Amino acid sequence: MSIWLARGPQFLRYAAGSAVMLGLKLLLMQEAVGWLREVPAYAAVQVAVFFASYAWHSRVTFAARFSRGGLGRYLRTMVGFQALDWLLFSVIFTRLGVESNLAILTSTAVVFVVRFVCVRRSLLPGGGA
Repeated sequence: MSIWLARGPQFLRYAAGSAVMLGLKLLLMQEAVGWLREVPAYAAVQVAVFFASYAWHSRVTFAARFSRGGLGRYLRTMVGFQALDWLLFSVIFTRLGVESNLAILTSTAVVFVVRFVCVRRSLLPGGGA
């Protein structure tokens, strides 16, 4: 339990950044659906948010330096989560008929905590142990 208390401020910065990225997703999605249908639009939004997320979490959440190595580790960490987020969105939106903004909120929430642990490990030296 004490390890989570020590990581509390980091987790709060991560949560704040995730909220900013969620807002960015919703904003970009509104623009993207003018050009594409919802499912491919969300894939394009995920790519844009990936880069914004790397910038936020490396500098603000974990105070790490920008680097190609860090970007590569972040990419390896996030590919699965971005794919899971997109897959969940696609199923929730197309199969369950949930409105796209609610589908985005739901898919983002599902992967939130596990993503924190994995992102932390990818951006901090030594895996953030």
